[in-house]
Amino acid sequence: MVGVVLPRRDGVRDDRRLQHGGRRRDPPHRASRGLSAVTAAAAPATAPLLEVTDLRVQFRSRRRTVHAVNGVSFSIGEGETVGLVGETGCGKSATVRAIIGLLKSPGRVTAGAVRLEGTDLVGLQPRQLRQIRGASIGFVPQNPFGALNPVLRIERQFRNVIRAHGRGRRGEIRSTALDMLDSVGIADPERVLRGYAHELSGGMAQRVVIALAMVLNPRLVVA
Repeated sequence: MVGVVLPRRDGVRDDRRLQHGGRRRDPPHRASRGLSAVTAAAAPATAPLLEVTDLRVQFRSRRRTVHAVNGVSFSIGEGETVGLVGETGCGKSATVRAIIGLLKSPGRVTAGAVRLEGTDLVGLQPRQLRQIRGASIGFVPQNPFGALNPVLRIERQFRNVIRAHGRGRRGEIRSTALDMLDSVGIADPERVLRGYAHELSGGMAQRVVIALAMVLNPRLVVA
């Protein structure tokens, strides 16, 4: 059983941050807030699919430097589920975006390794990371409407994802998209493919981005 706990950085000085192994350092005379780890299904004793080692992320501005993630390590085996649990501002999103190479400036990885099947993703060129995202790592963003293109039909967005990785012909892409929408519980996938993001409910939009994240059958899904 595996879980990772990320502590809260609650407006205190900048060196209050994530600690190695998910352990929290509390200031004197302050009780620990209730945090729990999400347990994961046991995985076979093989080399990890994803291994994060001593990951450190900082955000630097003219006035200060915020150490958002400091020495976090965990691994995920094939078939295993791991949850990052913690309060708002503790570094969950920064950790996830560091893993998939989508940290926004001024955020940057300052140390550590993120190995996917043995390959360190830290320091790879944007073109290399784009090939890995989608094909090897599927990403489900928190805001589905922010992820969907408002001016493209949903079918076109599936086509763009699949063709970006050199897979599928037009007829095959449509069939694959229909199958994926059906697999995530979309009742009328034909209608959804013809439509636009603004025509979807929040729940349907979330299902669509899940289908897009999984359409290339990635080895790892990050949500």
